[in-house]
Amino acid sequence: MPQTAAGTSPADWIVDNPTACTVTPHGTSTTFSGIGAGVCIATTTYGSFSNRTGNLTILARPTVYVDDDGACGGNAPCFTTFTGALANATDGYYVVVYAGNYSEHVVVDKQVRIRGLDRYHIVVDGGGNGTVFLVTAGSVEISNLTVREGKYGIFVDRTNDTRIVYNIIENYSYGLYFNRTKDAFTAWNLVTTGQYGVVTDHVHNDAVRWNVIAYNTVYGAKDYDSQLRNCFNWNQFHHNHIAYYYDPNEPLQPFEFDGNVLWANDIGVLVENGPALRLTNNLFQDNGRALVVVGSDLNVSANTFVRNFVAVDITGAAGNVTANAFRDNGIAVACTDAATAIAANTVTGGSAAVVCTSFRGSLEGNDLLPDGGVAIHLDGARDARVTANDAHGRQILLTNSALAELAVVRSEVLATDSTFAALDLGDSRLSESWSVTVVTMAADGTPIGGAHVAAYDRDGHLAASAPTDASGRVTFALLQRTRTAASEITFAPYTIRAEAGGATATSFVAADRPMFVTLALTTAVVPGPAFPWVLVFGSLLALGIGGGLLGVEPLKFALLALAAPLFTRIGKDHVLDDYTRGRVYQYLEMNPGDHFNSICRALDLGAGTVTYHLGVLERMGLVQPRTDNIYKRFYPKGVAPPETNGGTLSEVQVRIVHAVRDLPGISQKELARMMGLRASTVSYQMARLSDRRLVRGERQGRHVRYFPGDGPSGNA
Repeated sequence: MPQTAAGTSPADWIVDNPTACTVTPHGTSTTFSGIGAGVCIATTTYGSFSNRTGNLTILARPTVYVDDDGACGGNAPCFTTFTGALANATDGYYVVVYAGNYSEHVVVDKQVRIRGLDRYHIVVDGGGNGTVFLVTAGSVEISNLTVREGKYGIFVDRTNDTRIVYNIIENYSYGLYFNRTKDAFTAWNLVTTGQYGVVTDHVHNDAVRWNVIAYNTVYGAKDYDSQLRNCFNWNQFHHNHIAYYYDPNEPLQPFEFDGNVLWANDIGVLVENGPALRLTNNLFQDNGRALVVVGSDLNVSANTFVRNFVAVDITGAAGNVTANAFRDNGIAVACTDAATAIAANTVTGGSAAVVCTSFRGSLEGNDLLPDGGVAIHLDGARDARVTANDAHGRQILLTNSALAELAVVRSEVLATDSTFAALDLGDSRLSESWSVTVVTMAADGTPIGGAHVAAYDRDGHLAASAPTDASGRVTFALLQRTRTAASEITFAPYTIRAEAGGATATSFVAADRPMFVTLALTTAVVPGPAFPWVLVFGSLLALGIGGGLLGVEPLKFALLALAAPLFTRIGKDHVLDDYTRGRVYQYLEMNPGDHFNSICRALDLGAGTVTYHLGVLERMGLVQPRTDNIYKRFYPKGVAPPETNGGTLSEVQVRIVHAVRDLPGISQKELARMMGLRASTVSYQMARLSDRRLVRGERQGRHVRYFPGDGPSGNA
């Protein structure tokens, strides 16, 4: 059993004159009862410590006695039933009950105090039906009894100042039911083994404290539209289906559920459509779902959650979850469509700290150290703020989200189809991926299922591959880039190639947003017969090689072009379906102005192969050549050839280096706009120039600014 709060320890209690008074024998407090005229002294003992009262004088008060064997310890008047005793009592009487078994249904319609002498040996049995005790008078006390086997154990109806204390109530449909009562006090009871343990129905300021409520198949405690304040405190709930359920249908003032211990329940606390319930200083341990909040404004603070399957489960709610301690829960906080502020919590152990769908709130200043690799997983978040959470190197997963702000500490952020209005990576790393859905179909538009689809990054490395489903679809999450506060590595654009039964198709995607690509697969084009008089050019090639002429790229390319195979029946829409030709074109898009020999080396392709594909691309108007002294340079469609520098850098690299020299502190975005290039092209070239120390990046606020590097620059 969980430990109770520090500073409360049970002690032993005795009296020196049991004929005049009694006390409950063991506990953190006692109930003193006068049962006859006389003088008493009460003594409490805890270990070697003891304390005692002074003389307590018990004045004679009208009393009736109940004993099933009619003895009543020699006291009179003595009755064998509660009903008989109450018939002979009036307001203000004591009803003192001796050990026995009483099979009856009792109506308490007078202001009396019913006090048993030993609750373990006084059993009032309802026979499995009806109401064992029905209380209709005010200022009634029922204490120190065992009440069992009724539809209702004790039903208190429209009264004030009722006290139900130190009883055992068991085997019922409803254990304690308070209907429209005021200022009732229910404490130190054991309410166990039934359907509903304690029910408060439209009550006002009743207090339910220090009870043990257990083994209820529906609710341990249930409220119906009651006006409560500081009323459910310091109870223990265990082995209930739902320990406490609060779902008001009326606008009510908030109340506190404080200092309770809840363990081994299917659900600890369930709140639906309620006002600002305050849950503070409770211990939730070993429950299925410790706290479930639906459509409510809640304040959950300073609680401890230990080994629950889900500690806090929020749906459609606002409010705050702050300064709680979560230890070894499956999931600390799960939420759906919530605008909750989750702040300053500590999570240790467990599978994940925060898992939310359609989150609209804030996650701020939490210390997240789960055993699993994922600290935070948000799917479909909108306008949420995720700031200053220390994930201790664990992952923050973001999917299909648009955050108002992301500022992370010691985290690995993996974002798919997600954006950030404000971003501060601090000492963390962000990987940004985008979903690319590929649809494969035949020329007549029929989907092709089972087609093999592969995605290659800008360097030609295989990034993903999978077959299409029956509808011809497959979706990849393609990594666009990884970045830190000081650096960025780009993996896009991607080449998408599909193949089925010898038919192929190729496309290129920027992977900078969610994309949808349709590939129409066609049969591969077979080159025509070899040039019929290639032997003639063989001698020219030999002459060129012998005379060193092939060191001059324009002549070399011209001779190879004459020797290249003819091509036939290549439609403009399918010119890039060939994988190798697609690589050549993609390379030129990323490196406009590179020269022939450099292209061959970069792609590790033979001169004849590159010549053939460049010829096809030129005929189709996708590239244009430019002779630059000894170099033959190529530019993709839409990129105008600049002036050449005659050095080892490509033209686009020279232009970037000159721009950085002329405009130190320029950003990539400004460069791309000024030079008429794609942002991905500028990003790629910046990485290459940084490696050669021709430029250097410097983060200034949210932007990276570029300045001339300290590398050799004679060729630029």
